Amino acid sequence: MISTEEKSEALSKKEREEPQQPIVVILSWHRAYGEALLYAQSDRAATLISKAEQRIFERYLEVAASPSSLQPEEGRDLWDATMTLSRLKRTVEKEGIRHVCKLCGSVNRKKFGAEMGIHFPELKDIDKPVVWVFPEVLVCLDCGTAEFAVPEAELRQLARRDAAAAALTA
Repeated sequence: MISTEEKSEALSKKEREEPQQPIVVILSWHRAYGEALLYAQSDRAATLISKAEQRIFERYLEVAASPSSLQPEEGRDLWDATMTLSRLKRTVEKEGIRHVCKLCGSVNRKKFGAEMGIHFPELKDIDKPVVWVFPEVLVCLDCGTAEFAVPEAELRQLARRDAAAAALTA
């Protein structure tokens, strides 16, 4: 019978011999694409969109030289990014810099009134009262992404209650 120590040693030897594959691989086009979406409402939007398109084109050239380097998931991601950047570029060119969805680049967004109860996340905080907020929520009608800001008074309540909880546990 193999002892626990021998199993552990065999596993660590195997790990040293076989390099582990990263769980997530970030390619150069990912960063450029993310920046174009995040800063779509800035005066740098056109430049960042162009940079992202260039990085995606460079990735397509890499794939043309070595087709086996393209995973099916990345192929879909490249296509989706290309389509999103195309919509975003048309919007920026046609309407100037407008509020666009940070996730999908759509301008099909609408404001709604909302009411939300914000709870502290841990079981130990279950006795804390809910903080109710009534923000305007900007919803992307294409992908469902929603944006809102917690009003200042309610934000102070959240900060105060969190600080009181931290003081009790310290």
